[in-house]
Amino acid sequence: MELGESCPDCGKNFAKVEKVCECTMCQKMFCENHSKLGSRKEVLCRGCFRILLRKKMIKDYGPVAIKLDKDLRILKANKTTSRLQLEKKRNTHKRLKSQLESLKSQHLEKIQALKDNISNTISSNLSLQNAVVCLEKALKDIQECVKLKKSEFILTLSTLDKLVQEKTALSHEVHNLDKLIEYLKMNSKNNIPAIRLKRFCCLNCYKKLKDKFRKHYASNSFGNSVIAESIKRDKYSVKSLPNYRGDACNCSIC
Repeated sequence: MELGESCPDCGKNFAKVEKVCECTMCQKMFCENHSKLGSRKEVLCRGCFRILLRKKMIKDYGPVAIKLDKDLRILKANKTTSRLQLEKKRNTHKRLKSQLESLKSQHLEKIQALKDNISNTISSNLSLQNAVVCLEKALKDIQECVKLKKSEFILTLSTLDKLVQEKTALSHEVHNLDKLIEYLKMNSKNNIPAIRLKRFCCLNCYKKLKDKFRKHYASNSFGNSVIAESIKRDKYSVKSLPNYRGDACNCSIC
């Protein structure tokens, strides 16, 4: 050992160190304070002791370390997968939240629309109720009017029926008058108007003559008393006719 050498661990000069040891593995010199004892009470430097300890740990804990390393890689892979899944879930959550906000907004709009619709329906129902009241009143007025018109119509029908009967009677009378006129036209050449006979007879004889004429026309085939009544209602002035009290007269007719 040379005096100029120093400890590889602490860097002290061996000349100043009380005791120096030699590593049984690498044969390097170092301070006794830095020596380590191996399994066989070997004197080892720190570097060789670390190498030996590493080999022992690899031997004793190698399978566990390999398993742990494998588990660590799996955990890292799972972590990556979990991170991706978490990111995906975050995106899904964000998308669902956005959809929820949109659905909420749409739902609120629908609720407001339903409220407006209900309000409009209530207003419409009130309007319909008012309209029903007005229609019921109008219907009642119409029914009263129909009832009145029905009474007037029945009265009109009754009046019309009477008019029809009167028309029928008048038509029958006109028909008889037409026949009478035709009859009188046919017999006018052979007949003398009764009014002309007044000039040739007295009052008593004229009365007798009127009765005969009335009875004749009242009993003819026409069964019409028009001429008979006209003879009866004759208002020719009888003051001008002579009035004989006795049975004898100078009339050329009787």
